Amino acid sequence: MKNVPFSKPEDLMVPKSRMPNAAEWAALLFAMTFPTCVSFLNFIVFGSGMPEMQQIVYSSGKVLQFLFPLIWVLGFCGERFDWRFWRHCRSFTPEVKRGICEALIFGVLLITAAVGGYELLFKSFEVFQNAAGKINEQLDKIGIVGFWPYVMMTLLFSFPHAFLEEYYFRWFVFGRLRRKMTFAPAMLISSLSFSAHHLIVMGVYFGWDNPWAYFLAFSTGFGGAIWCWIYERSGSLLCIWIAHVLADIAVFWTGWLIISNS
Repeated sequence: MKNVPFSKPEDLMVPKSRMPNAAEWAALLFAMTFPTCVSFLNFIVFGSGMPEMQQIVYSSGKVLQFLFPLIWVLGFCGERFDWRFWRHCRSFTPEVKRGICEALIFGVLLITAAVGGYELLFKSFEVFQNAAGKINEQLDKIGIVGFWPYVMMTLLFSFPHAFLEEYYFRWFVFGRLRRKMTFAPAMLISSLSFSAHHLIVMGVYFGWDNPWAYFLAFSTGFGGAIWCWIYERSGSLLCIWIAHVLADIAVFWTGWLIISNS
């Protein structure tokens, strides 16, 4: 089968949206802010002593979040997947092969930096010892107790959930922004959106007055920017899914070390 070069995410859908520009911006604004609103409700509004409401808000929020792009694009905008997209999914162009290599390099470096940095430099820091109790508290609320349940949660977030986040933030948010502006502002805006709901989580675990919360949220946004760059060059969700899987493994591996050290 002949490979079809395909490196521009804004070309994934045809024809162009039939919705007015103002409606497109409203949909993008909703998509960029909705995950942060769900995290705010989940971790702050219902975070103290209301585990049932937390689970309802989290699960229903995730369902709506991940359905919204398809409802908007296929339903309201009347677009469809271009035939080149389906052929591209079954082929490995030079751009995709390069993107996979970039994703693997990024992921391995991140795992090394996160796990190695914690073990060698930050293990004795009080901020991580304090965070361990809050992490365990959140895990207890959702019934994650012990090593193997933690491993199962890690696999869930590192594979299906990572793919859904890439489809949401890179394919939809970044891809739709990319139709309206050049790469740099689209990357910046989508990455800020990606880091915003992680900031809620970091603020709860590490404290809002703790610089580590903002550093880790910024690091998440920086990772999102790298994935936008890989996606722009490869046009492939597979590449950034691989990078996101490895990033989540780094996060959950380090998280287990933190709570094990408490």
